[in-house]
Amino acid sequence: MRKYAEELLPELKKRVIVLRKTHKKVWFANNKPLGWDVLDMRYGSLLVRIESAIEQIGDYLNGTLDRLEELEQERLPFKPTEGLISYANFYDAVVSPSRIAPRA
Repeated sequence: MRKYAEELLPELKKRVIVLRKTHKKVWFANNKPLGWDVLDMRYGSLLVRIESAIEQIGDYLNGTLDRLEELEQERLPFKPTEGLISYANFYDAVVSPSRIAPRA
């Protein structure tokens, strides 16, 4: 756990920042600005989630938290309906196990 909080996740954060900057240069070289706002939100959410994970693991390691509740939950299958063709590449469906917005 300590390796995640002190090494792996901070390195991941640095790499995501580099990826975002590079992606932005490529985007603006090939596209209009429209649409980049969505990617900005996605990169921003990812960076804040990495920071939250670092903080939460740190709190657990220093005794502020007695457990990491997310790790104690029953794991749910990623694809509970085998055999059906379905797609999960919808941001609100994969960004969090929580319901973000109702599906139509």
